[in-house]
Amino acid sequence: MTRWLALLCGVLLTHEAQAKIHATYDPNHRTSPKAKVLNLLNSTEIPALKKIKPADRQQTLCLALGLYHEARSEPQDGQRAVGHVILNRARETGQTICQTVYARGQFAPTLGNTPSEIESWKAVQQQAIELRTDPGWDNSQGATMFYNYKLAHPKWAKVGVITAQYGYHIFVRP
Repeated sequence: MTRWLALLCGVLLTHEAQAKIHATYDPNHRTSPKAKVLNLLNSTEIPALKKIKPADRQQTLCLALGLYHEARSEPQDGQRAVGHVILNRARETGQTICQTVYARGQFAPTLGNTPSEIESWKAVQQQAIELRTDPGWDNSQGATMFYNYKLAHPKWAKVGVITAQYGYHIFVRP
């Protein structure tokens, strides 16, 4: 009986999990996690960000969210390299920065989470503005992937070329 019940629960949970997966993901849909987060961030934007055109502001906010959730505790060089990975990946795929940051399985901590450390949030907003206006030298050296070696050891890292390391992040180019 217990085995049958476990099997039934497994089938129901699997079906429920599959039902939540959408074939297409529109990060601009008003009920998407991105739209909710970006709407909540209006009051926490730094003055320099509020002066940017709305479409560019949104892309810069997405870059800042990626930096915040992936590298806020890293040194400034590490944050800059993470920003370059996002920009490199967007350029390589032909997607916008927001599409890149919110792509499924890419920058998972960004989805649906608002920044809670205000000083760190303000710092990464400034970093994102600088990366968008004058990216300068790519200190990730063309990397399109990175990982935190304290938290993960992904299989894909073995087939790439390590281009840089800042803090706990290792940057990889295929």
